[in-house]
Amino acid sequence: MYKIEAVVKFNQHEALVLNESPEITYERYGNALLGLDKYGIFCNSYEYETPSKGWEAFAGRKFDIHMADGTVEKAYGQWWDGGTQIFIATLGCSIINVTANEIERLKRCFVFTGYRAVEEEYDKLRETYTGKVYEYWEYDCELTGSCWQWEKDKRNPKNMVGTSGGARAGKSIGSQ
Repeated sequence: MYKIEAVVKFNQHEALVLNESPEITYERYGNALLGLDKYGIFCNSYEYETPSKGWEAFAGRKFDIHMADGTVEKAYGQWWDGGTQIFIATLGCSIINVTANEIERLKRCFVFTGYRAVEEEYDKLRETYTGKVYEYWEYDCELTGSCWQWEKDKRNPKNMVGTSGGARAGKSIGSQ
């Protein structure tokens, strides 16, 4: 199970610092690929649409989509970010936008990643952390030693990136 190493204020919400990166594998549902991580918390989905010149998903970027059966779907512009409503109908759950990253990745580059998550499972994970909630630049300073922005923001509180927010990084995308 994921361990939350820290929680960081991120805009009006929170970002989770995790002990491992969510790795999502997908299953085919009609013209959609629906994916979950091994704990059933983080999820994603793609919808198929035939690409044409100048109209390609992700600007035609090529990448691999790892399927739950061990095969790899080669994406070349045909798989679009979508299928969330199919996901919600199939799983019968609420999907939310969240922000997280794995601690070792943050040490190399202090940038968080946007994910989708199954709301009920995400809330259970978030409840496991009872430690300090860090200001954005404060945690960067603690983790990487790069403290110039934190020192600047401490002198002028209205420059602070984070503000108190809820346990998630966005509104519910929808539910059944």
